[in-house]
Amino acid sequence: MTPIFDPEGEGLTFKELREEFLERGFDDFNEGDARVKRWANRAYHELCEEKPWPFLATSTIEGAAPLEVDDLAHVLGFADVGTGAPLTFADERELTALDPTLARTGPASRWFQASGALSVWPEDASGVYQVRYTRLPQELEADDDRLAIPARYQEVVIDGMAKRAYKNRDNFEAAAAVTVEWERGVRQMVRALLRPNYDTNRKMLRTGAAGDYAG
Repeated sequence: MTPIFDPEGEGLTFKELREEFLERGFDDFNEGDARVKRWANRAYHELCEEKPWPFLATSTIEGAAPLEVDDLAHVLGFADVGTGAPLTFADERELTALDPTLARTGPASRWFQASGALSVWPEDASGVYQVRYTRLPQELEADDDRLAIPARYQEVVIDGMAKRAYKNRDNFEAAAAVTVEWERGVRQMVRALLRPNYDTNRKMLRTGAAGDYAG
């Protein structure tokens, strides 16, 4: 029997997110305030960019390098389509130490990010590459836009909004306290979403005669 997981419902709309934020003791702001909307989007994207969360849709793009990916959150895999060989990530500064103008040509072995695009090194104009990546959600704009984050973790976004509001009030002690809560929420998400498997690998140990093994 195939297990069915609870989809958790649709979660908060953009308007509901702002209203819940105000109910945290920020009723001196207005849910239509441009600052509140900005804090909401910054907190939302801060959380989405924190890890390659499984709730972010996985996409694939293919073509010649450099590849422009407007909605990139995290690269999951970068491979040469022709050979199937994976390329390894490198910092652009590391590569320029080896090749100051990045003009070396040949079969590519590294990929790097520069000027908003994904490039390869050495440069290979004839190569075709495939990138698997998680997509960064679009900004919340309309009141009925919904967060891509599972409903049970959307309160972490409100914590992110609150730390920005406290800083706006110059209440840095409260901002530090709510940052601790934000970090706790992120750790909980990591445990639940990125480390869900507790069924450990088992080693087969030979204990005696041929064919006699213990798990």
